[in-house]
Formats: sequence, C-alpha cells, structure tokens
Amino acid sequence: MFTLLREVSAQPAMYGFTNVTTPACGATASLLCVEGAGGYASGTDQTFLYADGVHPTSGGHQIISDYVQSILSAPAFAEGMSRAVHYQQLALMDAIDGRLAQSFLQAEDSTDLWVIGEGGTGNAELEGSRASIGAGITQRNADHSFGFGFHVSRDDVDLSGGSVETQARSFSLYSGWQRSQWQWQTSVVVTKGDYDTRRKVDLGPATRTVKGSTEGTQISMQLGVNYLFGSDSLSHGPIARLGYQLQDLSGFTEESSTGSATAMKYDSQTRNQFTGSLGWQLQSTQGRWQPFAAAVWTQSFGNDPDPVSVALTSMPNNRFSLPSVSEDDSYGQITLGINGQISQQTSLNGRVVQMVANDNSEDTRLSLALNFSF
Repeated sequence: MFTLLREVSAQPAMYGFTNVTTPACGATASLLCVEGAGGYASGTDQTFLYADGVHPTSGGHQIISDYVQSILSAPAFAEGMSRAVHYQQLALMDAIDGRLAQSFLQAEDSTDLWVIGEGGTGNAELEGSRASIGAGITQRNADHSFGFGFHVSRDDVDLSGGSVETQARSFSLYSGWQRSQWQWQTSVVVTKGDYDTRRKVDLGPATRTVKGSTEGTQISMQLGVNYLFGSDSLSHGPIARLGYQLQDLSGFTEESSTGSATAMKYDSQTRNQFTGSLGWQLQSTQGRWQPFAAAVWTQSFGNDPDPVSVALTSMPNNRFSLPSVSEDDSYGQITLGINGQISQQTSLNGRVVQMVANDNSEDTRLSLALNFSF
C-alpha cells in the first residue's frame, strides 16, 4: 500500500491530484473534518491525496479501492490465460483430425504433402483472433495411413482485465486404419508456446498496463473411431473420440514502467483433462467436388484446474489464491466443408468450424488445405 502511495505522490497529476503533501483538512482530524469553514475546501477531497496527516481523502481511497480490486482479480486473469491456451490446443487437435479424415480419401500406396492455413475469431469470454499455418506429409499403404505435421499458431485473445498473445509451435504424429466400414485413428500433438500478457489496472482516472511473459508445454492425445453407412453417392455414420490434454505453464512475474506496486508474481499452472466426443458425419462420394458435414458434442471429465497462487512482487512470499472460476465442461462443434480434385496430383480441402454452446469460447474457424500427391 505504501509503495502505491509513494508512486502516486511521485506523479500526482496522472492520478488527478494537485496536492500530495498538504492535508485537505489542515490540522483537523479527518474523522471530524467536513466540507466548508473549518474543514476542507470544496473539491479538495478529490484533488488532495491526504485528508489529514495519516488518512487519504475520498479520491485517495478510490485509488486504494481500485488497487485492491486489481490484486483480487489477478488469479482469475491467470486462469483465463490458461483457458486461452487450452482452446488453442483444441483447435490444433481438430486440424489434425481433419488431416486424418483426408488420409482416408487418399489413393493407396501414395504420399501426400499437405499445406494448411487457418484463421478465425473467438467470442464469449475469450474474444480475439486466431491464425495458424502448417505443413506435413501423409503416407497411405493399403488400409493404413500415417503422417506427421508441423504447425505455427498465433492467437490474440482478450481476457477480463487484459489480453494474452500466444505464439505456439506444434509437432504432430498421426495414424489411421480402415477395414471395411470401420475407421480407427490416433494422434499426438506436442506444443511449445510463448505467452505475453497485458493486464490493465485502473487507478482512479489513470490506467496502468502491467506486462508479463511466460512459456508452456501442451501434450494432447486422441483416439477415434468412425463407422460408415452409405451408398454410391453418400456415406454417413457415427463418430467417437477420446482425448487427453496435459498443460504446463511456467510461473512468471509482471513488470510496469509506471510503478511496481501493481505488478504480480504468478506460480506455475498445470491442467490435466480428459474429453469424450460423440457425433455424426456426412460425406458426398461422387463428383469432382464433394461436400461434407459433421456435428459433434464434447464433454470434459474431471475437476476444474487448481486455483492459481499469486503474490505482489513487492511481497513475493505472501501468496494467496481464490477459488477457481468454474468452467463450462462441454461444447458442440459443427463442421461444413468441401473436398475438391483440382488435378490428378492436387486436391483442395476447405471447411468452416463453429464451436457452440460454451460460455468460455464460441469461436469460428475457416481453414483451407492443399494436398500434393506423389
């Protein structure tokens, strides 16, 4: 608290004060001080920092109130960053799931080089923009396919009280098998990310920006099975997925060029989550251009992540945490797309994915992929 008041006294005009040395009430104790003769002059309760030799004015108390609010909201901000990283990883897993779907359409004994670009926007709690590019190779041998890919992703996500910019590099391995009407698939995605945070702290009329940087690792695994009914022109059938995600975010310390009093120190965060998904897919199987669609419902299992421990950088040993914000543990996803054969060796895949019925994130993603066979 005293650190904050010293910083306000060093730059009073920024916080709306014209006097930070003389008490507004003069020699009168603030408890007995009223506006008018023998008390404080009109308006000085907002332009003077101190009412008497010890106590702040109303304007000073507003600064302190905003300061306390920023401290108490810091754990929720860190949890929001963890959720943003979590949903970024879900989008990458979905992109690999799309690559596996393409591998089942690939000609036998062929190798495909694929390049994909994806962009989107987020709504609900996690608003912002998302973009990624990736490339990889898929080998198809008879009824078995396998491949690997590399993705680079960047998300700019607005959180309650600030924002986080994520830059991630992901490596994936995947494999699929097809026997008659059954399709089995498995994938692993390992992501290394760098995360830059910007937290806004309102202090009366002033707003400070405190910044932080950290890194983290995500490991995701998924098993899936599809069954296809169909005719010469249309195939359709159920989808089932079982997924797991491990997230580890390193602790970090914020900095601010306008004062250290509002900077926080965050401990590391770990998240373990299992998911199960059920849905239905449709796929045209005739013509040069073949539309497809899918609707999937996903349910998370397990408890919410543990509360985040934080501390003021000026008092690093006095950590505290607050109960975690409850997360929405389910969501729906609708996919519409088309596969097209451009030439004998080149094909195109485009799709739009919409996440629905989730309070934390309802993002829309558009992806376009080119496949080159050789």
